[in-house]
Amino acid sequence: MIYGAILTAIILSMQGIGFKLCAKKCGATGNDYLFNTISFALGLIVIICISVFTPFDCTSFLYGLGCGVIFCTMIFAYNQALKRVNIAYVNFFALFAMIIPITASALVLQEIITVYQYVSFGLMVVAAYLVCLGKTKLGNTSAQDRKTRLFSIFTIIAYIVFNGLLSLYIKLTNHHYQPMQWQQFVLGMFLLSFIAMIIGTGITTRGYKDIKSCIPNKWYIITAIGVGIVTIAGNIMFNYFSVRLNGAIFYPITSALPMLIGAGISPLFGEKLSLREIMGILVGVTAVVLVNF
Repeated sequence: MIYGAILTAIILSMQGIGFKLCAKKCGATGNDYLFNTISFALGLIVIICISVFTPFDCTSFLYGLGCGVIFCTMIFAYNQALKRVNIAYVNFFALFAMIIPITASALVLQEIITVYQYVSFGLMVVAAYLVCLGKTKLGNTSAQDRKTRLFSIFTIIAYIVFNGLLSLYIKLTNHHYQPMQWQQFVLGMFLLSFIAMIIGTGITTRGYKDIKSCIPNKWYIITAIGVGIVTIAGNIMFNYFSVRLNGAIFYPITSALPMLIGAGISPLFGEKLSLREIMGILVGVTAVVLVNF
């Protein structure tokens, strides 16, 4: 099962790679809502094809719709935070989202957290600091006015909260409703997410009139499709393994490993790794190993 968590984290890390590739090939152009609409549409097609082979469970589908609300809110908060704050800070603070499902798993589901795992959590925070803040200083945001800074803090907090609530929701709903069918759950989640993003696309493109101008080149479509594939695969695996593994093992791995992989592959995008970042990667790998004890 532990390998399932690692594989889930690796697949989820490919989302970041897709976003990096899109940013490199397309620059700052492109509509975020349209990009997500394409990704969710592909994921929706995949999960519909999978769901037709299983009996439809309305309760699982409704729970999935509820999860979709949290998922969309998390994505919106994430997009807003990235527009105002360096991605390094967002990635660093996002690691704290795992506190919500881990604490709930220990208190509500009586899952045991070992001393090694507590040490691992601390090392992950250190690794996140070294990796995410390896190239930047907090002074980079000092030029922002007070109102913008406050809104930036709000969006980061919102992203942390809804990121943690997403994991918590999946864990607790599966515990509460034992016959949960993950196929219908993910179907509801992606259906609502697709509807929300296509509405957002319509609003930001003047009723879909400016869609063509929002597609800068072929890489925009290619990366959106790629992100869609890994998003649906990652979410299927996340839903499956998160309810079968101890939260103190699963959530740290799926929170820290994508960040470490993203830092590790950054030289492929012309970004040099500093000594601090290399140290952070090594500390992070140690933490992932310790969390298994």
